[in-house]
Amino acid sequence: MATTLTDSQRVAMERLNLSAGKLTTVSNLTDDLHGDPYRPRARHKGSMIARLEGAKSNFLASSFSLLTSRYEGQGLVVLESMSAGCIPICYEVDFGPADIIENGVNGFLVDPGDVDGLADAISTFLSLSEDEVSAMRRNAVSRAADFFERRIIRRWGEALASQSFAPIFRAEDARAEAQSAEVTANGIAITLRVSDLRESTLTQTFVSWKSRAGTFYGRVEARRSGQLITAEIPYSRIEHMTGEYVDFSLDLVFDRGFE
Repeated sequence: MATTLTDSQRVAMERLNLSAGKLTTVSNLTDDLHGDPYRPRARHKGSMIARLEGAKSNFLASSFSLLTSRYEGQGLVVLESMSAGCIPICYEVDFGPADIIENGVNGFLVDPGDVDGLADAISTFLSLSEDEVSAMRRNAVSRAADFFERRIIRRWGEALASQSFAPIFRAEDARAEAQSAEVTANGIAITLRVSDLRESTLTQTFVSWKSRAGTFYGRVEARRSGQLITAEIPYSRIEHMTGEYVDFSLDLVFDRGFE
C-alpha cells in the first residue's frame, strides 16, 4: 500500500498508471485551533502565511486568508485557517485546495494566477452579510474537523485493516529480456520475455522508463501471455525525451509484492 495526501493526487497518479492499484488517500492531520465562528473580527483584516513557522494564531484574529501558491502538497495552511474560523481564499492549484474547499460555502476558489479573480473573491467576501459570514465560518470549522487527529488516525486504521497480511512474494530469480521494439503509428511497441518467474500471484505488469539525466518518468500497463510481455508506449509519453539515455524496466505487481 502507498498513500497520497489528497484524492486529486491519487487520481492524477492513477491516470498515469503510476499507482498499480495500490494507492489510497490518507491526509495529514491539522491542529484544532478552536475557532469561534461568532467572534467579532475586523472584516477587512486578512492573513497570508506562507512558511512553516509559529504564526498560525494570527488566523484566530483574521477574517480571511489568502493562498496564492503555484502548487501545494496538500495545503495544511488552508486547514489551519479554516480551523480558526478564518475564511480561505485560494488559487485552485494542484494539489489540495479543491479537495478541501467547497467554493462559496466554506471558502473561495479562484483560477490559478487570476489576480483579478482573487480581488473579486475578496470583494465578494467583504460584501457578505454578518449572518452569511458566520455561516461560512461554521462550515469552515466543521470541514477542518475532518482532518483533526482522531479522524486521521481512524483513517490510518481503516487503510491498514483493508490490507492483506499474506506473505510477501519475492520474484528474486525472475529476469526480463527485450525481444523487439517496433515503431507503430501511435508509438513504440515493445515485446519482452520474462523467465524464472515461478508460480506466483501476479496481478499486473507494467513497462516503465526513467531518463538518467532528466526527471522524465512514465509507465504503461502491459499484457502477459505465458513468458511474453507486450506493451505500447505512446509518443506523447516520451516525445520530450531527446538526446539522453533512458532506462526501461518491467514492473511486476503481486497480491503482496513488487519487483
